[in-house]
Amino acid sequence: MCILITGAKVLVVSELVKQCVENNIEINYLTTRALKLESHSNYKGFL
Repeated sequence: MCILITGAKVLVVSELVKQCVENNIEINYLTTRALKLESHSNYKGFL
């Protein structure tokens, strides 16, 4: 399963992201700031 999240750095969404990563659910997120981009095995940001 793969989900797309906007506003991934918001406190409430941060907990959702944490739970998804712990359960091996792939997460893609959108950001408007290049400095907030991260890329891990199941967590990847897009500008």
